[in-house]
Amino acid sequence: MNKYVVSVIAGIGMSASLLLTGGCYNVQAKLQEAVVAASTGNYQLGYEITEKCLKKERANVSAMVLNGICLHYLQRDADAAVILDQAATAAPDNFAAQYFYGWVLADSGRYADALAPLRRAHQLRPDHEQLLVLLSRCCLEQNLAEGVQYLKALRRFPQWEKSPELYNALGMLWLNQGQYNVAKNYFLLAWQRDNANLTVPQNLAVLHDHFMKNPVEALRYYRYCLDANQKAGSQLRAAQIHDRILELAKSMPKPPPTAKKGTPAPAGKKGAAAGAKKSASTTAKKSGAAKTAVGSNR
Repeated sequence: MNKYVVSVIAGIGMSASLLLTGGCYNVQAKLQEAVVAASTGNYQLGYEITEKCLKKERANVSAMVLNGICLHYLQRDADAAVILDQAATAAPDNFAAQYFYGWVLADSGRYADALAPLRRAHQLRPDHEQLLVLLSRCCLEQNLAEGVQYLKALRRFPQWEKSPELYNALGMLWLNQGQYNVAKNYFLLAWQRDNANLTVPQNLAVLHDHFMKNPVEALRYYRYCLDANQKAGSQLRAAQIHDRILELAKSMPKPPPTAKKGTPAPAGKKGAAAGAKKSASTTAKKSGAAKTAVGSNR
């Protein structure tokens, strides 16, 4: 359970304690019991108690939210989405209701559906760290340029400003918008923050290879990736990269043959071509690259 979920559960408990003197003592007391159960990982008990609370007070938004959280942790996301949808609809200005509805939808892979409640939550609390992460994730999964604003906002948090994943994600979003030079710069910033990261140089290789059509730069990054994967023992990935290096080397223009002193330049052909092929093969064994889809750190 992440820290924000714990804080929300604790907040529900605080709301319950403040209402103990009201007319619905039993429901609020039981809701506190559900908070204790969920906080200690007993989601089944938390769910059962909140179900009883909702039979007494169907419109109790705190009970709905906690019920949905418990259902999510019980791996009943379809049911969790139903109750959290009701909470979000009933309380459009309740941040927790909007956030957790979007959270459950995103965790279920329903990224497009998750955006509406998450955007509403963002209107209520634009600087909420975990919300910005969720919004970024939903946008990345759908290649939406909107995600750039959320990723940039995350840079205000020290742990994210230093994170290669954030800059790699920005590179991915700009690449998918066709802004290849901007994407390249963000990939480079990601690599600066973690030069042992093999996903980022591979993204740079694929970017230059398949999008920017710059085989020289692509080969440079592929060769780095090949060497690093060989050292890391990633033989399958190294073999794929090696094959892509050979393909690129074959496709590049071959230099004209060099004539020996005192002899006419040869008319062409097999000797120089064979030498070029041998050279490319030798280089590929030492470094190299693969034709792979651009990856991202998540």
